[in-house]
Order: sequence, then C-alpha cells, then structure tokens
Amino acid sequence: MKQRIKVNGIVIILGVLSIVLFPHRLIRHSAFFQDDILEIVGVSLILLGQLLRVSARGYKAEQSRNGHQLIQNGPYSMVRNPMYLGIILIGLGTVFFILELWVAVLFAALFLLRYWQLFVKEEKILQEAFGSQYAEYKKRVPRIFPNLEFIFNRDILNYLPLKPGWFKRESLSIILVLIVCLLIEFREEIKINGWGALLAEMLVLLAAGFLYFIFVLLLIRRDGKKTE
Repeated sequence: MKQRIKVNGIVIILGVLSIVLFPHRLIRHSAFFQDDILEIVGVSLILLGQLLRVSARGYKAEQSRNGHQLIQNGPYSMVRNPMYLGIILIGLGTVFFILELWVAVLFAALFLLRYWQLFVKEEKILQEAFGSQYAEYKKRVPRIFPNLEFIFNRDILNYLPLKPGWFKRESLSIILVLIVCLLIEFREEIKINGWGALLAEMLVLLAAGFLYFIFVLLLIRRDGKKTE
C-alpha cells in the first residue's frame, strides 16, 4: 500500500509539473459559455469522485473484518472497484475543469497503464481467497463502470453510505486536488477576463461547495437513520 501511495504521489507531481511547464498546450484558454458549463461539470465530477472514494474506503474498512470478508454491499454493489471509479471521475473532472479535452485520452491511457495490472492482481487474490463466492460476485457486478439499468432504475444514494470519520483518510487528497485546480483556474481567469470575472466565478464555486456540503450532510444523516 505504501508503495502504491508513493507511485501515485509521483504521478500527481509529474502531472502538476507538466501543467505548469506547458500551460499553453494543456490548459484550456477559451472564454465562452460552454467553458462555464465544462467547469461546472468538472467540479461536480471531482466532488462526486471524492465522495465515492470516501464512501468505498470507509465502508470497506468497517465491513471487511481485516480482509476476511468479501464486501458486496454499499458502493461495492454498484461496481467491484468503486475506489478506482472515484479516481476516474476525479481525473475526468480535472480535465473538464481546467484542461484541454484531448487530455482525457491521455488520462485514460495513463490510467490503464497504471492500474490494469493491479486489477488483474487483485482479482486473482480475491478469487483465490473467496472462490465461487467471488466468481458469482464477478458475474453480478461490473468491474468499474455501473451498468445503465443500475444507474436509471436504482436510488444511487442508497449505495453511498457515509460517516463523518470516514473523511479523515481522504481529506488531504480532497483539499490538494481542489486547491491545485482552483489556483490554476483562477490564474487563467484573471489573465483572460480580469478580476471581475474571477469574483463571479468564485461565487459560483462557493455555491457549488455549499451544495456539496449539504449533500454530504444529507447522506450522513440518511445513513445514520438506517443504522438506528
């Protein structure tokens, strides 16, 4: 786990350095209405990805019994790898928020290069540990993307349990991702449209942050009622 954290940290640092060194190639410099829509979508995906990671990580830590139980409920009933789905949402959200859209292709390639072998290795370990139970789980639940039937016919909120203490291990990554994205975006906004436009954008982002906070509180309260 520590090795994985180190590698991920290096990848993130290299990504930030690439944006700083090649802003004209990677950062989106447009100033039109569609750009505002992409930014809203981007922030939403980043926050949703972080929320999914918090829920999946906290739920697994609470239910796994030190790895001696196969987790099949909560976020793990949507997809077998909700943590990785969270990474995809955060990565795509970052692209939509501040980067040229073609970078999404680069992100997808890097994601596969970084995580595909981990998928295979982890699934092999789980297959050996849980046998037919995991084989049945694989048939029922997709690897990383929920199917359309699940998205449109289920109440997704029922599959995102949350508790305040679960945010501790993910809080640093949440803060770092948002700070880096906001600093880059604010810098570009000032260069293109000036300080007046920056103020308006800050108000929109504050509103989005407030709505996210309310949404998290509702999920925590909802989960608390279920466990009473």
